[in-house]
Amino acid sequence: MEAPRAPSIENRLVTVFSTVTPGAPHPNDFVEQSSDSLAKNHRLVVFEDLHLPAMTRSAKGTVASPGKRVRQKSGLNRVVLDKSLGAILSRTEDKAPSHGHRVLCVPVLRIT
Repeated sequence: MEAPRAPSIENRLVTVFSTVTPGAPHPNDFVEQSSDSLAKNHRLVVFEDLHLPAMTRSAKGTVASPGKRVRQKSGLNRVVLDKSLGAILSRTEDKAPSHGHRVLCVPVLRIT
């Protein structure tokens, strides 16, 4: 026996899945194309060894000492994570050896 809401949920799912256009770029297409270009066209690819979890840590703070500029920090975190820096690094590291090229991570300079 079907639930009374089943037809409406099914109709919504059909609507959602019909909006996906065939042949549209895949969400990871940018990462794949960028890493492929770097791996093919450069003998040595150098990345800064960024510690992304520390860079995108929340600024929320605690009840005793609340954080400052939390909204700005969350916006910055969203932009950093949206750029998929970690994914580009890992995919480039996977692809470069097949072309006979190298990927090098250098430490971040502490400039203040």
